[in-house]
Amino acid sequence: MQRERKRPLAHGGKVALAALLLSGCGSSSSRSSDAAAAAKADKDFYLALDASDGKTACALLDPSSLGGETVAQCVSYVSRLPKGSVSSGDYSQSDKARDSAAQQYLAIAWKAAVADSVIRPHGDFQAGAKLVAAIHASEPELTVRLGDLAAAKASTSPATVFVDPRLSSAQRLVLYARSDSGRVFEFDYRQGQSTAVSAKVVFAPAAPHFSLAKVRFVATPQGKDFVVRFTLPGVGQGSDLLRKEGGQMKIALSSG
Repeated sequence: MQRERKRPLAHGGKVALAALLLSGCGSSSSRSSDAAAAAKADKDFYLALDASDGKTACALLDPSSLGGETVAQCVSYVSRLPKGSVSSGDYSQSDKARDSAAQQYLAIAWKAAVADSVIRPHGDFQAGAKLVAAIHASEPELTVRLGDLAAAKASTSPATVFVDPRLSSAQRLVLYARSDSGRVFEFDYRQGQSTAVSAKVVFAPAAPHFSLAKVRFVATPQGKDFVVRFTLPGVGQGSDLLRKEGGQMKIALSSG
């Protein structure tokens, strides 16, 4: 009788061990499958965003990531985006900061030139190299050179302002500054004008275009969730946090 008891127990132990091993393999396989699903969901989101497909893009967002907005509001917003808004590059916050710096350089140079003209007969601007020297004397940290729009486009020096010798005159001042974003800003001022002076963009480089379908999205586990990382050419690196909700991977947080 004892032998009869031992045999099923031993057999049962093997079955239990096999089940445990199979369960472990299933868990690993499931985790790998979830990682692939997370990477695909994140890529599908950006493809939908690039196609202005609000319905598809917003369906891939966890409600908590909408910042209080409704799904309908999200769909409406994404649907109004220009197509190719992802694959044509992005005017980032860092670009805006660089552009702001270039505009500040122009404003500083303009103020220095106006201050110098006040002490001149008839309030005239000095010509050419003399004006460059006067601005630099007032603002020694600012690099000032003679140059036209072409010279500004080709410039790689930071904090540099160009005085256009052909367009500038005793009563007119034309300045350029190139931002690190590649944009060139112009200040065109005439003595006595009553309107406020502001810089305008006179050159902007073509936005980089790339195939979003060829971008690789890689998911790595983070607890129960997944972090999906990617690199957009000409834009930079990005990452999103995805989690499984109701059997579907959804973006919970974008870290940009």
